[in-house]
Amino acid sequence: MGHSQWVSIVIRNFTHKTKLEIKNCNRIWGKFHQAGNPDSAEIRPEDINGRVIEPNGRITISSSGRSYSAGCEGNFEIHTVGNEKSIAEKVCKVTYDCPYWWYKSNKFEVTDKNKKFRLPQITFSKEGALGEKTIEVEEY
Repeated sequence: MGHSQWVSIVIRNFTHKTKLEIKNCNRIWGKFHQAGNPDSAEIRPEDINGRVIEPNGRITISSSGRSYSAGCEGNFEIHTVGNEKSIAEKVCKVTYDCPYWWYKSNKFEVTDKNKKFRLPQITFSKEGALGEKTIEVEEY
C-alpha cells in the first residue's frame, strides 16, 4: 500500500556534550512508522517519547497517512537531558501537517525556539508530501 502524504524528520544533534530527548509527541492524524517503510508496524507516540539523541547523533521520526487518501499531522518537542550540572530545557517544538485534501496547504514549523540553540529555518512545498526535513540542533 502506498502513502502519498508523508514526512520524515531527521533530528541531528550537533552539540558537543548535550544529549537531546523527544517529549510530548502527539499524533493528530495518520501514523508514525519506521523510517522509509510506511507499511511497517505502527509506532505509538509513547514509544517515540523519551528517545535520546546523543551528541553528534541523529534519529528519524517518520509519519504518513494510513492510506493513499489520508494525510498526517502531529507535533513533538525537543528537550535537553538534564544531569547533575544542568536542568533539562525545552529546545523547540516541531509541528507538521501534510493534508490529503487539495484545498489545504502543508505546514512545517519549528517554534518555541530556545535562544541557547541554533535551529534551522525549514523550507517546504505547500502541496504534496513534505518529504525529508532535517533539523540540526547546535549550541551557540
